[in-house]
Amino acid sequence: MNFPPGVFSIGLGGLVLDVRGNSNEPGTAIILWTPKQEGNENQKWICDGVVIRNLRSGLVLSVPSLSNGAQLDQQISSSGAETQQFVYNGSISPLADLNLVLGAQSQEAGSCVSLMPRNGSDLQQWEII
Repeated sequence: MNFPPGVFSIGLGGLVLDVRGNSNEPGTAIILWTPKQEGNENQKWICDGVVIRNLRSGLVLSVPSLSNGAQLDQQISSSGAETQQFVYNGSISPLADLNLVLGAQSQEAGSCVSLMPRNGSDLQQWEII
């Protein structure tokens, strides 16, 4: 299983991945937030192979390193960067280290998302919407 073609949202516990503050700036944190009915392009994503791009900003999901606790943000695409390549199989992992997954700190709006060891927690189970 992998990310679908076209535009999608990435959900967890009724919330979705959101570019904080609707920002177009590189380095802006990706958080969980309540799905918006309008003006929601910062909550929409497009996958190009293993690179996930935000519909509004055009920037890609990224982590600063492939290490436990590295927080998810958006960055300018850097061709072939391991920190910007992800696969989906119910959880979301960096292609270069399938033992790490994206996980939320909590199921509350505003919660940060970071890399953590896979443990099967509900905070690591993502839904493509």
